[in-house]
Amino acid sequence: MVGRYILSGIEYTDVVTEKHYKKEIRALLSRTVSFVVTFGLLYLMYTLLSGGVSWIDFIGLTISVGIVSFVFDFISLKQSYEKNKELL
Repeated sequence: MVGRYILSGIEYTDVVTEKHYKKEIRALLSRTVSFVVTFGLLYLMYTLLSGGVSWIDFIGLTISVGIVSFVFDFISLKQSYEKNKELL
């Protein structure tokens, strides 16, 4: 279900020009960094409260979550941009 939503190209309906596309990529990077920092802090608090954290696990999971989040959003943005260009 998530894959269909990502590949449908309906999330970014207003991305038509290359300038707006690049602006959305910068916003996407900003949102991803904010998400990774928030996730990292919450995960760190959770693991410290539950008995400790392996730094390798913490860094690996945080980076993995950031990469997956960025890739999904980027694919959705790219599909939307292509579809919107095609409609015009």
